[in-house]
Amino acid sequence: MSNILFMLKPQIQANLKKRRGRKPKPKPIIVPRRLEIDYAKSLVKVSKYCQEQAKEIVLPESSKYIGDSWLDALMTGFREKMTRYIMDEAFNIANQIVTAVRKDTDEQLGKHALSVLGVDLTPFYRGTDIQQQIDNQIAANVALIKSIPSQYADKVEAAVLTSLQTGSTNAELAEKIKHIGSVTDSRAILIARDQIGKIQAGINKQRQTALNVGTYDYWTSLDDKVRPQCKANHGKTCSWDDPPPGGHPGEKIQCRCTAVPNYDDILVGI
Repeated sequence: MSNILFMLKPQIQANLKKRRGRKPKPKPIIVPRRLEIDYAKSLVKVSKYCQEQAKEIVLPESSKYIGDSWLDALMTGFREKMTRYIMDEAFNIANQIVTAVRKDTDEQLGKHALSVLGVDLTPFYRGTDIQQQIDNQIAANVALIKSIPSQYADKVEAAVLTSLQTGSTNAELAEKIKHIGSVTDSRAILIARDQIGKIQAGINKQRQTALNVGTYDYWTSLDDKVRPQCKANHGKTCSWDDPPPGGHPGEKIQCRCTAVPNYDDILVGI
């Protein structure tokens, strides 16, 4: 990679010389809100499927309790149906969103480099091997997606048991299960919001470090939801080898901060 950058150095220097000291102000790299919404919709769809199965399988039978073995069989059938549904669906959703975030991140990095250096580095970013990072992100998200029906089933089973023990009516159980569904929807949205930032952060870091970009500028979303620690880091130049207080951008839960590459690193020593 350093040989490629060495070949590009005259062009980069010529581009910078033409600007006569004018420093461009490129748009910061951002966490893609559009992809977050798409991911949230996919995960809420999984949650809604679980809720439909509870209405079709669990609620009609919950008032027919005839022993522990009957309840075990009911919940086993309920879990097995959701497991069959989520087996392939989890990978498809995770693979689709990670691929989309990778494409978006590459495009943003390419446009940023072009605005700063006058050279499109997209082919070189994409030429680096980050498949292990991609595989890890997909695996992590598959596990999270599979946890949606798993945790939902645990809560529904606990609600059924409590209902049987307290003598609650079927209507009361239905309300409890409805509430569990709302909580599950919220968790699905939280997963999407959290993971989009983490996926982008991981890919962004791999792309930058593979191109020998050793430092970055810490950038927040500049709104009232930014954590105090992130706000304190905003605009600072940080090293990938030495995380700032609170960690690198995107590592915290639901963090929307990003790492804007410092291309001065590329021009040193090539």
